[in-house]
Parts: sequence; structure tokens; C-alpha cells
Amino acid sequence: MFALCRSPLRLAARAPFLRPPASAVFSDQAPYTRSMADLLESLPSENPEPPPASMPWDYREPPEKETDPPYRLHCHSTRTNTINTFADPDGNVLAWFSGGSCGFKKRNRSTYEAGYQCAVRMFDKIAALAEEKRLERPLNNVDLFTKGFGQGRDALFKALMTAQGDTVRTRIVSITDRTPIKIGGTRAKKRKRR
Repeated sequence: MFALCRSPLRLAARAPFLRPPASAVFSDQAPYTRSMADLLESLPSENPEPPPASMPWDYREPPEKETDPPYRLHCHSTRTNTINTFADPDGNVLAWFSGGSCGFKKRNRSTYEAGYQCAVRMFDKIAALAEEKRLERPLNNVDLFTKGFGQGRDALFKALMTAQGDTVRTRIVSITDRTPIKIGGTRAKKRKRR
């Protein structure tokens, strides 16, 4: 906008804020100057006063709530087995169940029913730990981590939606899928002959 104006008078007419005050230009005093102290006083302070609390809007940040660190429920579901592990926020294992520990043998460990039984037993154990109150921290938050694409993963989610999963479902804060997905990767193993 200012590049097109050729005359300094036009520039001054369009941008009056660029002109010095009239008293400084037409008087016998020294040109208009401001001291560094005046400049610093005119700047806004770093910590402005907060608006009064009676205002309908409050721009102050709400105080941070102290939340307990979450416990962790891991579900590792493979083609051959399902392993559910419950750990405290520090990573110490409190309980674990697998298809084999639930009484399923060989190929039955990979079935949907084995994953469902693992999940139900884990929910019962978590409810028992919450009632005992032997834990260092309250069991209010649980993070659920899944890994793998086996049938036990689906069984865990179905069990969460039933009445048996009510005690844990209300405590779950986040669900994270940790399944490693290779892009390219190394050469696959030779396929089994059947």
C-alpha cells in the first residue's frame, strides 16, 4: 500500500500514526523522543491481572487434577494362544492368564472360547484386587493394550461388553493396539507343508 505512494505527504495523510506530534515538530524544543523507561512502562506486563471471578467468562487456566497413573491390561493374542497380563503402573505383573492356564490343551488354546475364559478370569481377578485394596495406588484407571490378530482379542472385547466385564469396563481409560505391522520387512518363513 505504501509502495505505491510517491509523495511523503500522501503517505502521512494515509498513515497519521507515522507522523510525530505537532508539538515536537513546530516548537523550539528538541525533537520528540521517549526514554527507555517510558517505553517499558507502556508495554503490557508479563503477568496481567486476571479478570475478577464474578465475570461470566474466566480466562484463567483450571488447576491441574492429579490423576493416578493407570494400571495396564495387556492382551497378546496369537494364532496358537492368548495371554492376558495385568500389571501395575510400574510394570510389575499382578496376574496373568493364558489359554493353557485356563485348562485348554494343544490346538484348543487358540480358540475363541479359550480367549473368552482368559478374559473372564482376568476380570474376576481385577475385581478381587480392587476389593482387597492391597494395592499401593487406587485402581481407578486401566489402560488396555492389545497385540496380535488372534481370536482371543475379539473374545476379550466381547467379554468386556457383557455383565462380567462391567467392573473393568468402567475403569478403562484408553485402548491401544500395539500390533507390529511390517512394511516390506525380512523374508517370510517357508510355509508348512500340509
